[in-house]
Amino acid sequence: MSVFLIISTSRFVRGIPQDDKPRWWMGPMGDWDSYVKYGMDWFLIRWLLARNIVTFFCIIVILVKVISLFV
Repeated sequence: MSVFLIISTSRFVRGIPQDDKPRWWMGPMGDWDSYVKYGMDWFLIRWLLARNIVTFFCIIVILVKVISLFV
């Protein structure tokens, strides 16, 4: 997810066209059709992907901590 976010952001800054559609591995993205309808998809794909990266990282850290308590 992080690699896609970096590539997507650098392509956006350079003005290179990017297919900004959520994919299954990006995590939850909410009501994507309404974001496209209001023209916010270019921003929210990166915002929600960054949110999902942080969320998954925190879940992994919590799981590691819980597992380390029992080992």
